[in-house]
Amino acid sequence: MLALSRKIIIERGIITEISHSDNLEITIDGRTLKFPPEATAVAGFVDCHGHIAGYGMRLSEVSLKDCQNIQDCIAKLRNTQLFRGEWITAFGWNHESWTDNSLPTKEPLDEAFPDTPVYLTRQDGHSALVNSAALKIAHINELTQNPQGGEIVRTYDGKPTGMLIDNAMALVEKHIPDYSIEQYTEFIKIALAELTKFGITQAHDMDTETRFVPIFNELELAGKMSIRVKSFVRAQNNEWLRDCVLPYKGDFFKVQGLKYFLDGALGSYGAALTRGYDDNERKSGFLLLDENTLFNYAKRGILSNFDVAMHAIGDAAVNLALNVAEKLRTDSLVGGRGTIRIEHAQMVLPNDLPRFAKLNVVASVQPYHYTSDTNGMAQRRIGSRMRFSYLWESFIQNGATIIAGSDFPIEQPSVIDGVRSFITRKSSLDGVVYSPNERLSIFEALDAYCVAPHRIHNDISLFGSLEIGKIADLTILSANPLLLQNDPDIQIDVLATIVGGKVVFLNS
Repeated sequence: MLALSRKIIIERGIITEISHSDNLEITIDGRTLKFPPEATAVAGFVDCHGHIAGYGMRLSEVSLKDCQNIQDCIAKLRNTQLFRGEWITAFGWNHESWTDNSLPTKEPLDEAFPDTPVYLTRQDGHSALVNSAALKIAHINELTQNPQGGEIVRTYDGKPTGMLIDNAMALVEKHIPDYSIEQYTEFIKIALAELTKFGITQAHDMDTETRFVPIFNELELAGKMSIRVKSFVRAQNNEWLRDCVLPYKGDFFKVQGLKYFLDGALGSYGAALTRGYDDNERKSGFLLLDENTLFNYAKRGILSNFDVAMHAIGDAAVNLALNVAEKLRTDSLVGGRGTIRIEHAQMVLPNDLPRFAKLNVVASVQPYHYTSDTNGMAQRRIGSRMRFSYLWESFIQNGATIIAGSDFPIEQPSVIDGVRSFITRKSSLDGVVYSPNERLSIFEALDAYCVAPHRIHNDISLFGSLEIGKIADLTILSANPLLLQNDPDIQIDVLATIVGGKVVFLNS
């Protein structure tokens, strides 16, 4: 995976020669790029879980990530220049990092924006805070019933507080005017360009809306895809069938699989647990699909030559996902076909751990979620169950494959930061290392970002290492990433990103 040599020659997008040089030199179709002596070339980084259109949209909208309280959010919203119709929308607040970490309510928004509807998505994407104007437009009041798989958070006397969790978000979302296809095209282009700055040569786009598939197709045909994209299409309600989306394999864009959500997130109490949350025993999250429905959906997808990715964070959701995987693996028509992935797989019951390898289910994890969640939130939500959570080395030791991503825009798509989380496992609250035996070696961490993503989707013959004859997808770093093992705080920057022999980012 790592370049042992110091000189790489690329012709027409293919690595044709590898030899020695005092400095790192990359020659592309006769043009030579020279880098400092300490620079290192590695097989191109892959982010195995992100949301490309959403990332571009969040880069364009007001970000609430750095806000310390609801008043900070309001101050930023007053300066917004991007509206959706008359609505103000924004993303990224996280009450767990606020001084007052109780769930916010609509009253401050009502005072600041009495007549303008406001919809603010939490950092995890599984809850939203809205004001009274938005609730009025959506006809949500004390008589409104909770939708299946969602909650309208209420006061003691039944009145909505403005917090909507998981499927309850759709009650308001359907009333928000959408961006145009032209705007979404720009969002996608912005996101692809931004990802190159992190050394990412390929991204797995999760829950791709069917209407975005033609955008990716057109960008590829026009030669405007700066990185490769594997798309997992939204399938929660069989959208792929409704809109006649089928698997597709281009050089830069592939419709690879289908994406299903089984539960929500820990931060908003939406992750489905086998028993109540430690800090709110009355809540145990939501299962968004039942086992039979998901099996039938996924079976039809695999028989149509799709892979399957299932979002499951809580231990009850992971258990359900594995039950469905077992049915799929033993189904006579499916015949063992299809890559099956569990996205996040954050909490795993002890008896479920060996089932990943037994059923050939890939654990698609986001190491920086551990760093982010251990700001105190995960400790409060699941307490002693932390020892059964964010299992990385245990997956490997039990024979399972792990791949890694960031879940951008929820987290920054920094592979280097993800690797640091893998090998240090330090809590962002106090530096405590929960379950130190779950830390990965630097080789295991890099494998999850550079090699395993290609192995599981059967294109390892083309990507995943720097070898003569392979496609020239490379990430050039300012230092050898192996140094992170003994010095995890060392600064390592992306100097260049090369995709198919084309320099798509150069840090000048």
